[in-house]
Amino acid sequence: MKIFFFLLITLFFATIGFAEVSHQSDETNKKIEKIEEKLDTTKEELTKYTQITEDTKERVLDISSSVDRFGILVTFFGVLITGIVIFFSIRSTREAKLEAKEEAKRLLQEWIDKEAKNVFETKVNGLSDELQAKGDEILKRIEEKANAQHQRHEEDHQNWMLNLNSTQDEKDKVEKEAKQIEGKKEEDLTFNDYWIKIVNQVNSKAYDAALFLIDKAMKLTSISEEQAVGLFVTKGAVLSENGKLDEAIKVCDEIIQAYKKSKNNTFVTYSVMAEFNKGLTLARQGKHIEAIKTYNEIIANNKMSKIEVVLAQVVNAIINKVEIEVILDEPISDENAFIEQQNIAPKYRAVFDMLLILQNAKILPQETELQLWIEKHKDVKNPTWSFDELESWIEKVTYGEDIKARIRNYIEIFKTHLRRA
Repeated sequence: MKIFFFLLITLFFATIGFAEVSHQSDETNKKIEKIEEKLDTTKEELTKYTQITEDTKERVLDISSSVDRFGILVTFFGVLITGIVIFFSIRSTREAKLEAKEEAKRLLQEWIDKEAKNVFETKVNGLSDELQAKGDEILKRIEEKANAQHQRHEEDHQNWMLNLNSTQDEKDKVEKEAKQIEGKKEEDLTFNDYWIKIVNQVNSKAYDAALFLIDKAMKLTSISEEQAVGLFVTKGAVLSENGKLDEAIKVCDEIIQAYKKSKNNTFVTYSVMAEFNKGLTLARQGKHIEAIKTYNEIIANNKMSKIEVVLAQVVNAIINKVEIEVILDEPISDENAFIEQQNIAPKYRAVFDMLLILQNAKILPQETELQLWIEKHKDVKNPTWSFDELESWIEKVTYGEDIKARIRNYIEIFKTHLRRA
């Protein structure tokens, strides 16, 4: 019974479930039909969308291609524009720098013109005055030192140069100094001692004794080259005074040959002195043309010298040459310009002017010129000038007696004036 009841209950619920399932099945079928309808509709729409998608892809490809080309164009123009921008940026920068530089210069110049002048002018003037004062002080010390050295140099030259026309006072001084060294032993004698003894013998016209002392002095171990050459020049002059003219010229030529082109001022001076002594010696031999040639060489080669002693020898060469031209009745060389330019001693100028008057006196009286000469040279003395050659000349010439008398008179006036006490 229980089993039957259980089966009955199961059948009941199964019937109900079946009925429900059937009902649900119908509903489901209806839903499926609707879904199928929607699915068909969806398929149609999907087909449309697929077509649209295909069309869209083609358009996208076309657009993409266009976009790529546009991108390339954009990139190109971008690079171009960037280049242009960079170019103009650089140019603008340069122009800006130049403008800035010019502006800076302008502002600086304005500051210099307006401010700097006022700020620094006083300081600059003060420094300039200070530098000028210091410069003047330095130049003064240099000049004083140079003058002192030059003075010592000139004194050395004067001490080592033989003056054949010394005044009596100079001769007396040398004689006094010579007596002071008389007691000295020969081995103790210095160069200066020998020099004093030599000059004293020359002043006494003891030429052989002077030549002996010159040779002794040249053997001193302590003698310098300058002193040795000075002694050699003196030897040539003493030989000429002693009448040994050929020997004198030989000595002069040796000195000229050895030192004419020297760069040492002392040796150049001695070379010119030797050449001048040669001219004197040639004139004493009566070789006036050769003497003039020698004087002309001295003048031509040394007119531009900066050495005072050399310039003095040039002046002496001119005067001696003019004297020979007067004696030979030759036209006087125009050396006036050079004489005027030189700061020569008045005694040399007086002799030069005297010779010009004597030359012109051969033609016409020179009374006016003579009075002007006396006035111009009223304070000038030249006791060492020798009138021997002129006095000998006027006695030998064949001029008319009136001309000879006039020239004799003028020579005597000149002689008295220059040798007065």
